Amino acid sequence: MLGSIKYLEDSGPRVINTQRGANVTLPCRLRIVPRGHRVKWVKLGQSPREDIALIANSHRQRGYGGFAGRAFLPRLDKYDVSLLLADVSLEDAGKYKCEIINGVDDDSAVVELKLDGVVFPYQPNQGRYRFNYYQAVRACKEQDAKLATFQQLFQEWLKGLDWCNAGWLEDGTVHYPVNAPRGPCGGRELPAGIRSYGPRDKRRDR
Repeated sequence: MLGSIKYLEDSGPRVINTQRGANVTLPCRLRIVPRGHRVKWVKLGQSPREDIALIANSHRQRGYGGFAGRAFLPRLDKYDVSLLLADVSLEDAGKYKCEIINGVDDDSAVVELKLDGVVFPYQPNQGRYRFNYYQAVRACKEQDAKLATFQQLFQEWLKGLDWCNAGWLEDGTVHYPVNAPRGPCGGRELPAGIRSYGPRDKRRDR
């Protein structure tokens, strides 16, 4: 039994880092150029519904939804099916699938787009522990930001971030980074690290 044809190159970066407002290219290259093929770029997510960024054939290309007017195929050569994404926003972060469709042997590859940024603690004027998870998400959007991931918090802790007030992370857990152990921050006897309250009730807990 013959295997399916591999149209796409396996080499090349699978994680691309950029900054908000920049233009970025998500790489995808053909090994073989199939006849009558289409290129489809899809942003992957938890929803079963496809979030199509762009569909192109040899004659035309079209961006969809929030990608319209921002997503293009530069086609630097006949093997290039990379996606150029202009004016990157916070919502653009995530995994993207490059699909080659010719109706017989389809092929695909996944590239992850990560946004570099600054992790900063935020506390409203009314004092700490005022937000449930959804209120925290809203407050971040008002600051043109988003909740940090644990990995982002960990990287900032390695750089010296020290903040004694626990806060929500993107996955619904609550943590705070301590580099200088002290009484109000879990006690002097505990080593430096990221303190965790674990998963919390997103609506009830603050």
